[in-house]
Amino acid sequence: MNTNYPRDMMATKAIHTTGDISRDIPDICIIGSEDGENYIGNWVYGFGFANVKFPKATTRELTFEEIEKYHGMPIAMGSTLTFINLTDEKVGRPVRLVKKEDGRTATGNLISPLKKGGVVYVVDPATFKTYKTSAVQSINGNEIKTLNSTYTIEYL
Repeated sequence: MNTNYPRDMMATKAIHTTGDISRDIPDICIIGSEDGENYIGNWVYGFGFANVKFPKATTRELTFEEIEKYHGMPIAMGSTLTFINLTDEKVGRPVRLVKKEDGRTATGNLISPLKKGGVVYVVDPATFKTYKTSAVQSINGNEIKTLNSTYTIEYL
């Protein structure tokens, strides 16, 4: 089994505990794990069903053309607008962000690339609660410094 998750793929067939939520044409999905016969994840666009089973027989990697098409497209998660990032392998991964000054933590999925001048967004996929830092001043390994705080990011 592949352990390189999360990752974006294309699928048509999709089974949820509520029933068949397949698509007529291939559509983008994000995969978080797999079992023997299925990838497990969710459609990027739609109602937000979690733990959807995408049969491996009808699910494939994105083509170069699809990466160009989807990269940078907007998606809404609750009231948070973000963009599909198919070039930063860390975006979408589960993380824990720990504020060094007071030990507060934010656990969820990283939805923004880590870069100087950017803002780090972490969203809890169960509640859609969003945590964001101020603008990043520097990144050194797993340490992120902003104007007012220092954070440690742990990849889960």
